[in-house]
Amino acid sequence: MKRSYANLSEDSAFAAENLDYLEQLELSKQNTDIFNHLPEVKSSCTALSTEDVVKAFSESDFSQTTTSNEWPQLIRKYGYRVANTNPLYSKTHEESIHQLIAFSSHLSADAPDDMIALYCGKIAIDCDHLSNQEERQWLYEAFENRLNSTQEEKKIILNEILAAELFEKHLSLKYVGQKKFGLEGEEALIPCMNTLITMLSKQSYNDIIIGMAHRGRLNVMTNVCGMKTKAIFDMFAGLNKNTRNTSGDVKYHLGFQSARKINQKEVNISLACNPSHLEFIYPVALGQVRSRQSRWSSTGIIIHGDAAIAGQGVVMEALNMNSSAAYNVNGVIHITIDNQIGFTTSKKSESRTSFGAADVAKVIEAPILYVNADCPESVYQAAILASNYKSKFKKDIFITLLGYRRLGHNESDEPSMTQPMMYQKIKAHPSVLDTYSKSLINNKIISETEYNEMIEDVKTKLKDGAALIHETNKAEDNLWKSHESNDWREQYQSQYPKKDLEKLSLELSTLPENIKPHKSVLNVYKNRQLMAEGKKPLDWGMAELLAYATLIRDGFNVRLTGQDCQRGTFSHRHAIINSTLSNQQFNIFDNISKNQFEVHNSTLSEQATLGFEYGFTTYDPNTLTLWEAQFGDFANGAQVIIDQFITSGVQKWNQHSGLVMLLPHGHEGMGPEHTSGRIERFLQLCGQTNIQVCVPTLPSQIFHLLRRQMLRKIRIPLVIFSPKSLLRLPQASSSLEDLSSGDFKLVIDDEHMEKPDRVIFCTGKVYYDLLNYRNEKNKNTAIVRIEQLYPFPEEEVKKIIAQYGANNHYVWCQEEHKNQGGWYRLNPRFNACLQDKNKIVYSGRPPAASPAVGYYAQHLEEQSSLVEEAFNI
Repeated sequence: MKRSYANLSEDSAFAAENLDYLEQLELSKQNTDIFNHLPEVKSSCTALSTEDVVKAFSESDFSQTTTSNEWPQLIRKYGYRVANTNPLYSKTHEESIHQLIAFSSHLSADAPDDMIALYCGKIAIDCDHLSNQEERQWLYEAFENRLNSTQEEKKIILNEILAAELFEKHLSLKYVGQKKFGLEGEEALIPCMNTLITMLSKQSYNDIIIGMAHRGRLNVMTNVCGMKTKAIFDMFAGLNKNTRNTSGDVKYHLGFQSARKINQKEVNISLACNPSHLEFIYPVALGQVRSRQSRWSSTGIIIHGDAAIAGQGVVMEALNMNSSAAYNVNGVIHITIDNQIGFTTSKKSESRTSFGAADVAKVIEAPILYVNADCPESVYQAAILASNYKSKFKKDIFITLLGYRRLGHNESDEPSMTQPMMYQKIKAHPSVLDTYSKSLINNKIISETEYNEMIEDVKTKLKDGAALIHETNKAEDNLWKSHESNDWREQYQSQYPKKDLEKLSLELSTLPENIKPHKSVLNVYKNRQLMAEGKKPLDWGMAELLAYATLIRDGFNVRLTGQDCQRGTFSHRHAIINSTLSNQQFNIFDNISKNQFEVHNSTLSEQATLGFEYGFTTYDPNTLTLWEAQFGDFANGAQVIIDQFITSGVQKWNQHSGLVMLLPHGHEGMGPEHTSGRIERFLQLCGQTNIQVCVPTLPSQIFHLLRRQMLRKIRIPLVIFSPKSLLRLPQASSSLEDLSSGDFKLVIDDEHMEKPDRVIFCTGKVYYDLLNYRNEKNKNTAIVRIEQLYPFPEEEVKKIIAQYGANNHYVWCQEEHKNQGGWYRLNPRFNACLQDKNKIVYSGRPPAASPAVGYYAQHLEEQSSLVEEAFNI
C-alpha cells in the first residue's frame, strides 16, 4: 500500500523538499532498481538477497498499526512540538494528537490521554537528545510526577504576578513615554525566578548571579532583588545623585546586589550590569560565578531573549566553554523570554532556523522546558524541575517562557506597524494577572476581598516607595574597598631579594624524574637552570614566570588563560610540561605552591573567553588574572567586551577590574592578521584613567610590570602589547640584579648619549632596529623608549626634553602605519611637553587600510626605510 506524505505539518521532522523523495522511495516487490545499483560492500555479515531486502522493507512495521508502547516514545520525543505552550495560539487536545500523528506515518491507535495531558499541555519538555540515559530517565520521571501547587503556593505566585504587573503600570502612568523595557506579557518570569532562588537556597546555594539584558530588568531589580521602588522612581524622575562623579548609565543597564532571607538563611543575589549588547553578559556572569565559588556556594541564572539567544554568536561560544576545565561552573539555569518578536522581527523564517529559540542548548545536550507564560503554575513546576536537575547533575538546563510583548520594543514604539495581526490578538488578550486571579477566585482559593487587599498592599508600597519583597538587605562586598584608588603613580616595591629569586629560579627549572619532556622543551629548562645559576641572562619567559612565582609567594593567586597559553603561542612559556612517555602533565608552579597558579588553554574563542575573565576579575582583586590572545590581532574578535565592559565598566557601573590582556604585537613580516594588536584602538578608548597601555621591551620590565599590577592599591585593566621576536633576542635580556632592584620604568632613557643632535622617541620592538642602525652608522642620536603609552608619562617626557633641550630635533618613530599605532594619540601629548617651542616629526609607514603587507620582501624594505628615515628626516 502506498502511503501519502502530503499531510505532514511544517513542524514535522521531515523537510518539505524531501517529500517527493519519500514518495519515490515507496517500493513494491517489483521495484528493485534502487537496490540493484548499490555498491558491493565486503562484510563479515551474511548478505540478504535483493528480494529479501525489498520484502523486509515492504513488510516493515512502517505499514503496521502502532502499538501502545510506541505512543509514549513518540509523545516524549515530539510532545513539545505540539504542546499548548503558546498563549496567543492555543491548541486543543485533539489538535495536539493530530499534529503528533504527522511525526509517524503509521499511527492509528488511540493516543493515551494521560500522556498527552502530561506532555502536550501548557508545559512540555525536550530532552530526547540527551545521550546520558540516567539523566533522560530522571527527567521523564520528574516531568511525569510533577506536583501541583498548594493553595499557599498559588497565593504567593499570584502576589508576585500582581506586584510585577502593578509595578510596571505604575511606571507607565507616572513616567509617561519613558523607556522601561517592561515584561508586559511575560510577568511569569518573576515567580519563576523567585521559585528558582528559593529552591536553590534549599539545595545549599547561598549566592546567585543573575545575567540578563534590559527586558524586565527593572522588574527583577524590584521583585527579585528587593531594590526599594523609590530608588527606581528617582531614576525616572532624575533625582538620583551622581555621588561618584562618573558618567553612569541608563537605569535598565544597572545592576544591584542584595541579601535576602530565604529558608532561614541569607542568600546573596547579584544582578550583573549589562550594556545593550544583550547576550554578552552571559560569559561575564559565568566568570563572576566561577570567581565567587572560591568563597560562596555560587551558581547563576542567565536570562535570554528569544531573538538574541538564537542570533548572537557569543551564546554558542559560551556554551562551548561549558564543561572545559578553565570555565566549568557546574551548570547554570537559563530562562529564555520568548515573546515571539525580536524588535520588529516575528517571522520564524527570519529570526532563526531552529524550531525553538533555545535549540542551541542541544549542542551541550541541555534539556529544554517549554512553558506557557500565561500559566503561572506550569511555570512554577518548570522552575522546580529545573532547579532539581541542576542541583543533582550539576549541568545546564533551559526554560523557555512562551509569552508575548504587549507593547513595542520600547514605550515609544508602535508594533502594529509591522505586526498588525499579532497585535490585534495581543490587544484582545487578557493579562496573566487577569486570568490567574479569576481562576483562583473561581476555585475558592482566594476571595475577592483577599485579592483586593493584596492589590491595596502593593499600591501602598508603590506609593510609599517601599520594597515590594520582605527581608532584603543591600549586600556589601568589601573586597574592593581598598582598591578603589585612582592614583596610578602610587609608590610600590616590586623588587625582590636576589637570594629568593635564585631559589625560585631553581624551583622553576627543576622537573620531576617521571616527566620526560620533548627535547625542545628540555632545552628550554636546561637554559633556565643556567639562568638560575647566573650563567646566562634571563629571557622573557623566565622573567615572566618569576613575576608569577614572586606574587604567589606574596600571597596572591595567578590565573592565566588563552589559546595555547600553557606553552605560549611562540613556545616561550612552557608552564605545563607534557611527558613524552605518557599523557601526564606537570605544572612547574607545583614546585612552589600547589593550587595558587592555574593556567588553561582556552577554547578557540575571544569574545566569550575574554568576557569570562573580565567577569572573574570583577569579584576577585587578589588574583592576577591574565588573558592572552594567540596573536594581538585576534583581540578584535572580543571588541564588544573591550568597549562595553573592560574600558568603560568603572565609569558606567562603578565595576572595577584588574584584568591583564597580553596581546602579541609587532611587524615581523607575518602578514596583516599576525602583526598588530591595534594599539591605536586601545589608545582611542583611553580616558579618565580607565586602563593602562604598556609596551615593555625587556624581561625586567615585564617582571616589574606584572608585579606592579598587584602591589599597588589601584586596580584597573592592563593592556600589554607583548613581543614575539624579542622573546629570544639576545639584546632583550636582563639579569637577576635587574629584578632585585628598581621598578617598572615608564620611560627608558638613552644612557649612552649626553648631547645628541637628534632624539628619537619610540615604543616596542622597533627600538632594537633603531639601535642596530645607530650602532652600525655611528649616529649621534638618542633613542628613548616610551614603555607606558597610557596614562601618558608626561613628567618623565618633560624631564627628558629638558635634559636634551627643547630646540633639539625630536622624532617619533613607529613601525605601524601612520593611521595606526600611537602617532595620532601621542603627537599632541609630545607637543604639549615641548610647550609649543618645537614640534615632533613622524617617521614610519604611510597610512594604510591593512595593518601589514603580505610580502616578506616588501616588509623588509619598508622596515629598513622607516628606520633609516628616523635618522635623516
